[in-house]
Amino acid sequence: MSLTKKQKETIVKDVADKLSKNNILLLASFSKISVEKIKQLRKDLKAKGIDFKVIKKRLLGVAFEKAKIDTSAIDMKNAPEACGVVFASGDQIAPVRTVHMFARVKENESFKVLGGLFDGNFISMERLAPLAKVSSREELYSRLLGQLNAPLSKLVYAVKAIGDKKSA
Repeated sequence: MSLTKKQKETIVKDVADKLSKNNILLLASFSKISVEKIKQLRKDLKAKGIDFKVIKKRLLGVAFEKAKIDTSAIDMKNAPEACGVVFASGDQIAPVRTVHMFARVKENESFKVLGGLFDGNFISMERLAPLAKVSSREELYSRLLGQLNAPLSKLVYAVKAIGDKKSA
């Protein structure tokens, strides 16, 4: 069933608003993926505060124009008729990691990330793949805290060992 003009205008307005509010956008091709798997991806992304929408290629192009985003670097001609679009703001690694991990599962090998927009600049999947391997912000903070804590804990153990040696 085709969309009415009013429905298309609503979709374009909604996507243009999301494009202006979010600083991360990932485009994905998802042909031959079951509905259940797409629902699971949406659930995983929603748990992290990330939105996933399926949008027709033409409507997405109109939304890019409305949001005043330069799409010259995006090869939309090779994109499928409908694209999966991931919208996120804040943590730039979480959406890339989640989508990349979903695409790496053997049953989902027809799910392909075409690229993304980060702060208005298009990045190809080849440049996005290393971002998926970066640790999350919380993991990096915990590693930093561990590194800062290590010299102090070694000092405490050394002082305790000296105290135990003198008391024995």
